[in-house]
Amino acid sequence: MLNDTAGAYKRSLEGRIEHVTDLQYVQHQNIFATSYSSIHKAASDGSASGIHHFLGKKGLPRVHADDYDKFGVAAIHYASEKGYDDVIEILVDAGCPVDLPTVDGMTALMYAAKNNQLKSMENLVVKHGANLLAVNRAGMSAAHFAAQLDHIDTFDLLLKLNLVAKERAMQEILDAEMVAENPDAVVAAADKAARKANKDEKDKGGSGKAKEKSHYDDDSTVSSTSKPKKHKKHESIDTKGSKSGAAAAPDGSTKAGKVAPPGGKGGAEEADADPVDALRKKYEGLLTLPDTAIVDIASRNGTRPVHIAATYNSLDVLGLLLRVGAKFNEQDSAGESSLHKAARRCNTDAYKMLVAAGGYEHIKNTSRETPAELLKDNSMM
Repeated sequence: MLNDTAGAYKRSLEGRIEHVTDLQYVQHQNIFATSYSSIHKAASDGSASGIHHFLGKKGLPRVHADDYDKFGVAAIHYASEKGYDDVIEILVDAGCPVDLPTVDGMTALMYAAKNNQLKSMENLVVKHGANLLAVNRAGMSAAHFAAQLDHIDTFDLLLKLNLVAKERAMQEILDAEMVAENPDAVVAAADKAARKANKDEKDKGGSGKAKEKSHYDDDSTVSSTSKPKKHKKHESIDTKGSKSGAAAAPDGSTKAGKVAPPGGKGGAEEADADPVDALRKKYEGLLTLPDTAIVDIASRNGTRPVHIAATYNSLDVLGLLLRVGAKFNEQDSAGESSLHKAARRCNTDAYKMLVAAGGYEHIKNTSRETPAELLKDNSMM
C-alpha cells in the first residue's frame, strides 16, 4: 500500500477513500483489522518504505516498532505471517523484540510456522534468536499450528532449528565460562580484533566514522543499532503476568536476551548474578529436553501436535511425529488420546496409522468412551 511510487500518504482525501473502498470491497482485504495507513498495514503489505515512513514520522502520535494495534497484534506478527523478511529485519533493528507476544501470547515464529513461511522461521531463529520453545497463553507452540495444516516442511525445519539453537546456546555458555575464567585475556583479544577491524576498514577506504544515526528515535540521537526505550502503554497487554515484550517461556526467559531474575527481583541482586549461571538457567529447557521435544510440547490442557494432526487427518505430519517418537497415547485434560481425536472425526487413515504404531484402542476418556467405540459410532452416522 505504502510504496515508492503511489504511497497512500501522497493521495488526496478523495483518493484515499476510493483506495480504501477498492481494498475492502473489490480486493476483499480485511484492512480494518490491521489499521489502515498504519505501521501494521504496511507490515501486512510487505511495504518496507511504509515501515520507514511511519518509524521516521516526526509528528504525534509517535509510531514505534513494537506498537500494538487495537487487536493486540504488532507489525512483526503481520510481517511474519506473510513472510516479509525485509520488514521483519527493519522492525527488529528498530527495537521490536523478536519474541514480542500478541494479546494471546502468539509470537512471530508461531505466525510464520502456521503459514509455512520457512525462510522467515529460519531468519527469526538463526539471525534474530527467536525462542523455539515459546508458547501462547493456551500453551500452544509453533508445532501445534503447523500440525493443523499438515506443514511437514515446517516440522522438518523445527527439528533442524532446534539443533542449531542448542549449539548456539552451548557456545554462549562456553564463551561466558571463558570470560569468567580469564577476563583479561578475553578483553585483550576483543581489543585486538577491534583494532584490526578498524585498520581493515581504513585500508578499504573507510573513514572509521561511526554509523549513521537513526531517525526512528524521538530526538534523532540514537544510533541505528541502539534499541529505543520501552513504552509503558504496552504493559497493559496481559501475558501470564508478564509485561509486553516479555512473553513467558518454558526456558525461563522473558524476552530475547533477557533472563527473569529469581523471585521476580531485580536491582543489585540481578546485577550480582553469575552470568554463566544465568545463561544455564536461560537455556535449561532447551538443553535438557530431547531433540524431538520441540515438536511434542503439551499445551495447558494436554493437547500435543500429534493430537492436532490426528484431528485434522494431517497424515504427513502424523507420520513424522510417529517416527520421531511423539507420545501419541498421552491423554489430554478430557482424557482423549490421538486415537480418540482421529476416531471422533472418523479419520480412518490416521486411526490405522496410530493403531499400527501401538495406539490403545480401548483406553477411555472422561466420558468413558474408547477410540474403538467412537470410530464405530461415527462411521455409522
